[in-house]
Amino acid sequence: MLKEATVRKGVVTSALLALALCHHALAGATDPGVKAFEAKLVRARPLRSEGRPGRMARSWFSFEMPVDPARPAKLVVTYYSAERRRDPAHFEIQVNGRRIGQEQLQNSEPARFFDVEYAIPADLIGGKEKVTVRFQAAEGGVTAGVYGIRTIRADAQ
Repeated sequence: MLKEATVRKGVVTSALLALALCHHALAGATDPGVKAFEAKLVRARPLRSEGRPGRMARSWFSFEMPVDPARPAKLVVTYYSAERRRDPAHFEIQVNGRRIGQEQLQNSEPARFFDVEYAIPADLIGGKEKVTVRFQAAEGGVTAGVYGIRTIRADAQ
């Protein structure tokens, strides 16, 4: 069912990571005096778990994702349960600037990849062919690693 419902699946590849880094840099860091180039290297970084590429940040990163403007949608994000970090990941998931989810993820065993679904409100996709999905770390926090992202039709059977 997930495959049939998918509008677009984004595997977090090196090319997608580079695009996310560029999007982060072009949008700019909010810290005064920090050049965007430095921000993308220091505050956001690629990572790899069990050979699978991912992305995490101490600030934020974002992806442009297609949607079907005529159908209700969900965002499906793949996380990893055993990342190497000391503190829980605490962050928001935003679509076009509005929070659609909030997570506080602890490391857990056994190590596994898992998906979490977030409903995208209809008013955020109506008349649009794509949305901006942003992972925003809480103040002093970090996002969890994102290892996959897809938009799906919420009404698919």
